[in-house]
Amino acid sequence: MSLQLPVISEAAPEQKLFVVGACNDLVLCCPSELDQRDYYICNPYTKKWVALPPPPRIHNCVSVGFICDPYYSYNSSSTFDDEVSINAEYRWRVVRLRQEFYVDIFFSETGEWRESANVVCGLRNYFDIITAGVACNGKLYFSGSDHASSYILELDPFQDISNISTTNGNHIIVDKCRFSLAPLDMSSEVRGYSISMYRVLGACRGHLRVTEFVLGNHLSVWELDAGDDILKWRLVVDKVPFFQMDSSYHDDVSMTPLDEVAKTAIGFHPTIEDTIYVDAHKIVRWNFGAGMFELVPNRRGSSWSPNYIHPFVLPWWPTPVPSL
Repeated sequence: MSLQLPVISEAAPEQKLFVVGACNDLVLCCPSELDQRDYYICNPYTKKWVALPPPPRIHNCVSVGFICDPYYSYNSSSTFDDEVSINAEYRWRVVRLRQEFYVDIFFSETGEWRESANVVCGLRNYFDIITAGVACNGKLYFSGSDHASSYILELDPFQDISNISTTNGNHIIVDKCRFSLAPLDMSSEVRGYSISMYRVLGACRGHLRVTEFVLGNHLSVWELDAGDDILKWRLVVDKVPFFQMDSSYHDDVSMTPLDEVAKTAIGFHPTIEDTIYVDAHKIVRWNFGAGMFELVPNRRGSSWSPNYIHPFVLPWWPTPVPSL
């Protein structure tokens, strides 16, 4: 199924939009990669959209995250399996990470941006974050690298507004934030090649997972255990080789064998367990649990950026675009 973003401006119907964030079946779009000012929340299925007011400051480069509450949920206490509860007043946030340890957050409850100072960053710099935010269990996760190590940032954008420390009017202090070193054994040789330290984050069925962006001839995947005060990682699969897998990939005689091509991870499947998308000249959906590849039709490999790859899930009921 192919979906297209709605036309934002009738005066410029061919205007290009970049998807900079996604959660459930809503996407956050912007017409520019740099100096982002205009943001739109869109539902590609219903073609509805709403424009956000511009953020307080315009910066050349920011890392963006978008998260929202589920629009509906199943009633586990009901005797009927199909009874659902609608959350018409669902909350949502747009988060922009800036270089100087500052965070811009748009609050759906107030319809305004707040400029936030983060006091728990340590020596980390938001400029080093190279992925868009991934929403998982009510929190946003970002991956970064400072050329000495790679790390994961967890940020809670739904902390109680009334409990946020305030200074100087619209300035707030975000203290619901944790850092963790990425769960990878980085050798000194690998550290010299900065792109090899990029990480691909993804959420599948409520579990945050991470793997390397640049893949060799094997795949390793870790899963986050965020229940304790310290972020812990569990190894899911370790160095599963590509070229030992049975696959329809090899039915295409025009394809070079997988062990001879460069491979990059694109993203985890949001609902199918143990499944990841890989760019190996063509896009491949790989179930590393079952050991099977499947070619994604009519999708060729390209130059992927971790900032512009987002999961999109069609629910039973489309989420209405929020009103401002």
